[in-house]
Amino acid sequence: MKAANLRATTASVDLRAIRDNVRFFRRLVGDRVSVMAVVKADGYGHGAVECARAAIRGGADWLGVAQAEEGVELREAGLGVPILILGPSNAEQTLIAMAHDLDVVVTSENGWTAILDAQKISGSRPRVHLKVDTGMGRVGVRPDTVVSEWIPRLTS
Repeated sequence: MKAANLRATTASVDLRAIRDNVRFFRRLVGDRVSVMAVVKADGYGHGAVECARAAIRGGADWLGVAQAEEGVELREAGLGVPILILGPSNAEQTLIAMAHDLDVVVTSENGWTAILDAQKISGSRPRVHLKVDTGMGRVGVRPDTVVSEWIPRLTS
């Protein structure tokens, strides 16, 4: 006998509210600023594709996901806006990102190495966004590291 679900907690998602909220911020920031809707973790458990479509209808220019596989799901659903993988990517995930027209973020030297490895394997360059630690010490690279260590390696 299967136990009944005794939890009274439910979540209801109003896709029109997502659309309207994005529309509000789009009007607030204007057309010269990009708006990204983050739909990682399956739209926080509410359906990434449906939430993404609602956000795009509201004016989102970009979508944010945690990992490459989430971006692939959105591409396979026919979503063509730019998608940024917000979490760290190893070389394999970077190759998946490149194959599906996804952008990746670099948050550490290990991530940078993974990007370079993927570039060597594929022969092409991924689109990369650099997450800079501006002082909180949580995620990202220090600006002085980029200037003193990474840029010289790129230009040599």
